[in-house]
Amino acid sequence: MDPQTQQNAAENSHAPIPTSVVVDIHRLTSEDTDPKLLRESAGSESCCIVRIPHSLARINLKAYEPKIVSIGPYHHGKEHLKMAQQHTENGTDPQELVNAVSTLEGDIRGSYSEDLGYESEKLVEMMVLDGCFILTLFLIVSGKVVYTNLDDPIFRMAWILPSIRADLLLLENQVPYVLLQTLFETSNLVTNSCLNELAFEFFDYSLQKPETFWAKHYSLEAKHLLDLIRKTFVPVTSNGFLGFVLSAKKLHLRGIKFKPRMNTDSILDIRFIKPHNELRSVHGLSYKRRE
Repeated sequence: MDPQTQQNAAENSHAPIPTSVVVDIHRLTSEDTDPKLLRESAGSESCCIVRIPHSLARINLKAYEPKIVSIGPYHHGKEHLKMAQQHTENGTDPQELVNAVSTLEGDIRGSYSEDLGYESEKLVEMMVLDGCFILTLFLIVSGKVVYTNLDDPIFRMAWILPSIRADLLLLENQVPYVLLQTLFETSNLVTNSCLNELAFEFFDYSLQKPETFWAKHYSLEAKHLLDLIRKTFVPVTSNGFLGFVLSAKKLHLRGIKFKPRMNTDSILDIRFIKPHNELRSVHGLSYKRRE
């Protein structure tokens, strides 16, 4: 750079900044009063209901949003998802349910990754309504209670119940399982079945597993309904950790042959047998390395 250019650059560096680009830092920080998106406890073990990452949602947002009914706070208030508010009668004193759920408020808030922004009364009301809607579905479908509203479209229109089942297994459409358990025990409408059994019977219409399969999981503990169903597909391992599994295509490229395998309940039940140099897995298949 020649001397004249350097001098001009130095002079320009001391020129006043145009007022159009001056940023009032104090004003910006003082106006930032909205609650933070993530709670401080979002990374804790108790936090189990989170938003779908934007990197996934932007590919197909509709795949992660409920179609029929909103459960929990993330999609609450959307006009086309208010079905839960119309199906909450279960024969129990509402105030008794509200009192029971009020004791869970801290656990409920801690289950969500975001600051929900609801007052206590509104949050408890939402949880009671949504939880009773789920339990009502379970009880009617299982035949544990008699439902007299024969014109209810949920049970008369063949496409609605399958859509609701799909909605109830969306990550953003969950309530804590402890809420459902508390409502179930407080209502005391059914004493000869556990909540897991009713949930499995409800979702079996879509998953179609034998009764013996579900019976093995009646004692499962879960964080929400999606977690409950997920755990029935995860095999119990000695170390409690489900390792990473390569795709069948990549295994085949590495010289592994596929052979039938029987007597497995889970598509994730994958085992490596060292003496035979085999990976035995998924839906009656095993893999054997080429020599």
